[in-house]
Order: sequence, then structure tokens, then C-alpha cells
Amino acid sequence: MKLNLDWHPRHWNALIKELEPFRNDSILIDMLVTEVDDLITPFTYKALCKECMEFLIANNLDPTKLPTVRKWHEFEGGAGIVKRAYKYGKDNFERQYKTYLSQQEVNPYKKTPYEVFEEAA
Repeated sequence: MKLNLDWHPRHWNALIKELEPFRNDSILIDMLVTEVDDLITPFTYKALCKECMEFLIANNLDPTKLPTVRKWHEFEGGAGIVKRAYKYGKDNFERQYKTYLSQQEVNPYKKTPYEVFEEAA
């Protein structure tokens, strides 16, 4: 049997929703849900929010606040990100980005063990 993987994202989301209650029952189901989530990531705001946060950190900007459009354009690649981000509305993306940041376990400003070690020395 050959499985057609070229589904619309809503079908993948429905599959994840159906499997979610069983996620902790089996490691295989957990792995399947994780893989499906990674598969549909390009179709969600998740990948764009991640790219946005990485861009802000790489350019020494505060990743907890979205800069103005003018500030985005000052950096190489910023115009493309802001164009994709605001395609469906600035308010919508800002809401999605805040949700994305609240779900992150890693604080962008959290010191790495190496930095903590340097301060102690």
C-alpha cells in the first residue's frame, strides 16, 4: 500500500487532532505526531515566527517585540520576512508571534552555561 503524502494541511491537522489523545500512550504515536507537525510546519505561522525570532536575534534586536517596518528594511532579508509576515495582516501576525513566544521554553535572553561560567571566573 502506498500512502499519498500530498494532503492539504487541514487533513494533516485533523490527523494530529485525532492522534493527540493517544500521544502519551505510545512512543510511535508520539513520533508520528511530531513528524506530521514538522511536515505541515511550512504551512503554518510556526515556521515564519521561528524565522522571525532567529532574524531578530541575529541582528541584535529584541525578539520579544516586533520592530517597525522601517527597522526591518534596514537589515538584509528583513523586507522579505516582513512581506510574508504581514501578508495576512499585521495584527494577525503579531498575535501569532506573541502566541509563538509564549510557547517557547527557551528564553532568548537566558544565559548559556558557558556565559555563566565566564562571569563566575
